[in-house]
Amino acid sequence: MAPRLFTPVSAGVVVRCRSCQTGRVEALFDLGRIPSVNRFLTHDELDQEKPLPLRVGWCTACSLVQLRDKV
Repeated sequence: MAPRLFTPVSAGVVVRCRSCQTGRVEALFDLGRIPSVNRFLTHDELDQEKPLPLRVGWCTACSLVQLRDKV
């Protein structure tokens, strides 16, 4: 069986640490939903913008600080 390359998610939230794979990722802070930073929108495209969640978590097992949402 091939190794898993992606961290399992539940409704878009990371449930296991991306480094040590334990289930001990706790919420650190939540910056809400922010627009994507990878493109500039014209005035006509502003209504098509889809904000993305920006939540940060901390693994209590290995101390890795990581994004809690997989986009």
